[in-house]
Order: sequence, then C-alpha cells, then structure tokens
Amino acid sequence: MKTMHSMMFCALAAMSARSLTACGAAPEDPAAEAQAVDTAPLAACPAAVDFGTVAAGVATTRSVTLTNLGRADADVAEVTFVSAFPPDPCRAVLLQPCIRPGESVTLAVTCAPTAAGPFGGRVAVRYASGGSDYALSVSVSGAARR
Repeated sequence: MKTMHSMMFCALAAMSARSLTACGAAPEDPAAEAQAVDTAPLAACPAAVDFGTVAAGVATTRSVTLTNLGRADADVAEVTFVSAFPPDPCRAVLLQPCIRPGESVTLAVTCAPTAAGPFGGRVAVRYASGGSDYALSVSVSGAARR
C-alpha cells in the first residue's frame, strides 16, 4: 500500500505541473510568483528508500523524484548523505540544482556497503525558494549480506 500511495502522489504532482520557465527568468505572472507558499515547495517521492537486502561490495542505486510544487524556482545548495552506520556506504547525486515550478528531477541514491549488516541514514537536501531556505530529508535503509 505504501508503494501505491507514493505512485499516486507522484501522479498528482505531475498533473499539477504548470508551464516551465528557465531558472532566473521572469515569471509569466509576477503577482502569482510573489505569493508565498504555505509549505516547503519540494516534495520527495518516495520519502523513504528501502534497499532491502543487498550483497556486500555491490553498488545499488535507487531513484527519488523531487518535484517543485511551489511557485518559484527551487535552487538546491547542498545534497549530503548523513550515515546512521559509519563508515558511510551511500551517496546521493542530483545533476540539476535548479528545479523550476512544476518540474520534477531525479535524485540518485547509491549505496555500496562493504560489510554485512545494516546500512542507512538520510539524504539531506538544502535549498532556497521564493526568498526562504528549506531542508528536505529522505530516509534510507537496508542490510548487506556476504
């Protein structure tokens, strides 16, 4: 059921997409652009990544879709992985740091545990949008086997 909920959220987010403008370009409707959003404009789908059980020494990648539901560009300043089980076997990569209103981009989360046991933590995304700073967190979990 959790997967179905995530799929429905992604579909709804995609349906709410408006016309896109280039980052830093003048908005089509300056009055609408100036209105503040009530919540953080970026949404992650899924909000948690479970790698399940993977083989130690093998890199595995999962994708997270980041969707800008706000009215202004979301400019990502930093993407880091905070490990719950050091040493850190995971990393996150976002190739497009500017996410326009209505746009979705892929955040790649790769884990390559070197030993058997649990791994995980969270991906922390810091960004600015509409003159405010925000943080988004995606939890990551999994276990490695020999």
